[in-house]
Amino acid sequence: MNQQEERNCVAVSCSSCFLKLSMLQKQTEKIENMLFCIKKTLNFKEACLYMGLSRSQLYKLAKNGHIPHYRPSGKLLYFNKQELDEWLCGTKWKKPKKTVQRRCRTA
Repeated sequence: MNQQEERNCVAVSCSSCFLKLSMLQKQTEKIENMLFCIKKTLNFKEACLYMGLSRSQLYKLAKNGHIPHYRPSGKLLYFNKQELDEWLCGTKWKKPKKTVQRRCRTA
């Protein structure tokens, strides 16, 4: 095998390895996301992903006491998944009633 053939072989195997690695990474992310269904306590990063909030949004909610959280060591934030679900569903949105405007009849 000459050098050009070796380079082509290496390039093909590298791109093949990259594709496999990318697929494995996606599968790992899917599995991690499914673990939220099983876990009862979420760390800060997991809670951000679970709720779809940015880190700063969740931190502000916790800092201001708007969302239930725990700090067992005084520094790291943890969240009870059931409490997060209750908090998320706590405020129901009600569809505004349609008001019928009546026109005054003039005589």
